[in-house]
Amino acid sequence: MNLLITPSSLLKNSTIKINGYKHSMVQIIAASIILNQKTYIHNIPLVDDTFVMQNILREIGCIFEINNKTVYIDPSNISSYHLNDEMCKKIHGSMYLFIAIVLRFHKIHYTESGGCQVGAENEQGKRPFSHIVDILEKLGLSCVRKNYDYIFTPVEATQCIDINQYSESKYRLEGALISSATKASILIGCYLSNIEILNPYMKNDVLDLLEYLSKTGYQVTHNTKQIIIKKTHQALDIVNFCLSDCVSEIISYATLAVMHNISLKLIVSNIQRIKKILKPEIHVLKRMGITFRYEPNLIVIEPPEEITSTNIKILHTTVQSDHHPFLALILTKGNTVSIITEYVWKNRFRYVFELNKLGYLIKRNKNKIYIYPSEAISKNTKINGCDTRATALLIIAALCSSANIEIENADHITRGYENFIDNLKNMGAILMTTARKNEILTGKWNNLDWERKILFQPESKIGWKPIYLNATVIKILKKLYERPERELNDYIFKGKGYVSHLKSVKTAWGTMLKNAGIKDYRIHDLRHQGASICVENGESLYIVSKMLGHKSQRTTERYAYLSKTPIQKATELLADVVDF
Repeated sequence: MNLLITPSSLLKNSTIKINGYKHSMVQIIAASIILNQKTYIHNIPLVDDTFVMQNILREIGCIFEINNKTVYIDPSNISSYHLNDEMCKKIHGSMYLFIAIVLRFHKIHYTESGGCQVGAENEQGKRPFSHIVDILEKLGLSCVRKNYDYIFTPVEATQCIDINQYSESKYRLEGALISSATKASILIGCYLSNIEILNPYMKNDVLDLLEYLSKTGYQVTHNTKQIIIKKTHQALDIVNFCLSDCVSEIISYATLAVMHNISLKLIVSNIQRIKKILKPEIHVLKRMGITFRYEPNLIVIEPPEEITSTNIKILHTTVQSDHHPFLALILTKGNTVSIITEYVWKNRFRYVFELNKLGYLIKRNKNKIYIYPSEAISKNTKINGCDTRATALLIIAALCSSANIEIENADHITRGYENFIDNLKNMGAILMTTARKNEILTGKWNNLDWERKILFQPESKIGWKPIYLNATVIKILKKLYERPERELNDYIFKGKGYVSHLKSVKTAWGTMLKNAGIKDYRIHDLRHQGASICVENGESLYIVSKMLGHKSQRTTERYAYLSKTPIQKATELLADVVDF
């Protein structure tokens, strides 16, 4: 999906509901499989990764039912250890499903995980995985691997693991393995019923996972130095768990507020948890001069008149690596040079090149970036959405430009944000996406999200491609949905005999023209007429070219005669001033 962002008036102050934390959801799902525990997970984010996870698990026999913002999981009928190769490559969370299935069957067919490619450059950004197998072996499961098939055999082993052995530094937790090593060790602890984890990573997804285990019959104690998990009693038949708020959404919207000088109220479910988890980020933002004000179930973010520059170190015990790109953008409004040093994902800087295209002056040197006071240029530009957080960042940055900005691979945004595009539109932002005829004709009711006004279509790269619909289209679709033939097959536009989807609209188009008394008018003429209306009403040729999907703006120049040229406008102005 390409996203076209056009200059708009100032964004409006707004109130936004923060969704549940996707990374926590993945951990709870994996734990429920290991424990064979029926679970309701509330406040889930309705993002692409959630639906990919649903498809993976349903394929192997797991009940995974989504109702509004709640998912019901019953893993008792899982009968296969073969995880869908293509689906697993689309989400990072499949790494934790690997652990869950191994602990259920002691064997698995698994290719690799996907998600945001923020790993080492010499690995094409792929996230590391071999340490997961190493942890399984250290905690009692010896592995034999042949291609993508793994067989594990229980052996005698310790029930204590030190996460520091996966650090790139002898003196502190550093590098890309710490977070996943901690979560893997906790999940394996569910299987062992007794585990001690030293020097753990302690952020929101880990705290949610530990809280879930305490509901399922485990005694859990933890601090910054140690986690101890012991099985003490039988769990309830069904466990209810509510995900904590997505801290990355909070930082994203805080960045939006600062960059666009607006006040935002963020609706959250647990302010005390947020204060604890985001303490390092809030401390840094306050140093910059940004105000965080708390009301019941609300965080109010108010930007300062100017940003105070500051230096930041990204460690597992400080600001999350996911959040450093947002802080970098805010610091472009600073009063002097700032430095961010990344000690977790040390190559997480692909977004810097894209911000440079927009005019922001940021220079990289190994795992450091130097951020200079700068702003977006007024030049039509095409940039690339690198990963989920980077795409959100680039949308916020592009909205600061007075030019037209096109973001390629913007699909990443729906992998981790539920209502980001809609929220921006409601605040006054102008963003447009396009769809092909075949994508509409093959659309299915089951893939239509009424609430979010999105039609999802299968797409090989990310799993699902979102097609954004407006209120008029939704109104028409609701009328179609009420027709009795809707139940004959799942396609929105049904073909002959209701066996498939509609292949062509020529017959319907001819009937419509006949009823309207119109001759010699092609369906493609609607496209030209729409373009003409846009140009006649002042829309730029650049925007119209993107709306039509023209590869070259020269193709769109056929409509130029409809637009008043600057000379013509000047002539009319002179006539108004000098009235004979």
